[in-house]
Amino acid sequence: MFGLSRSASSLLSSILSLESGASAIRVGKVKRLELIRYAVEILPKLKIHKENMTEELVLNADSSDHVSGMLGMENKSIWIGKVLEIILEGHAEKIKDKLDFTLIAPDDQKETGGE
Repeated sequence: MFGLSRSASSLLSSILSLESGASAIRVGKVKRLELIRYAVEILPKLKIHKENMTEELVLNADSSDHVSGMLGMENKSIWIGKVLEIILEGHAEKIKDKLDFTLIAPDDQKETGGE
């Protein structure tokens, strides 16, 4: 499990200042990813292993400030990969279109998400 929660945006400023690509945070394979409040904003900085199957992705943003930095991003620009379950709580629902993922249904049927 990879979980991160921060209530003050200043605590994440060094992470958010990272450039995309080579400076991304490599998290490898993750079974459960939970980001809460301002921590949701680091999602575009995470580089998840391309063969990863995430069982559960939980994004909880109880303020619009927690997702404001991602609202201007292109749709499907945040790669998540294969996921069994996605839980978007509060304002995190506003970034659903920004996520690029394949939702794996219980009967192994694939459904492309993020649109």
